[in-house]
Amino acid sequence: MTKIGKIVLSILVLGGIFIFSAAAQDRTKEWNREDLQDIYIEHLVSEGFRPEIDYDGDIQFKVLGSNYFIIIDDADLKFFQLYTGFWLDDMAMEDAYDLVNFANRRSKVAKISLSVSEDEPDRLIVSITAELLIDHPEDFVFVFNRALSLLANAKSIFQSQLAKL
Repeated sequence: MTKIGKIVLSILVLGGIFIFSAAAQDRTKEWNREDLQDIYIEHLVSEGFRPEIDYDGDIQFKVLGSNYFIIIDDADLKFFQLYTGFWLDDMAMEDAYDLVNFANRRSKVAKISLSVSEDEPDRLIVSITAELLIDHPEDFVFVFNRALSLLANAKSIFQSQLAKL
């Protein structure tokens, strides 16, 4: 090997060690709520959304007029939760449960649940979430669009059954 070849090889090896070391340091970083907010907001902006931090520190953004949230759990920063929801008026709880069960059986990852509004007991709250465990917070970018799509699919299944009533 020529002298120049050895120098180039040495530079590549040292550069690789430096890059690997820097990546390993980033992967062992202690994360906090603010770090996650920054990562999530930066990605959402790059995807064309206009995210905001809501009153309790979660990330709120709109998709086709509906509010979506990335819920941040301070007790488990590796837990990634994407949420959307809407109201149902004048529907019996039993009928709503049938719709929820139907949609949950046909949905991947997304989970639909019901609750009664504390302020308006005649209104049901339909909550749709995608919940994932992510080892490194920055890895959410690889699953975000799919999770968003799965929420939309679950919502569509639910609403298509609702329209049949």
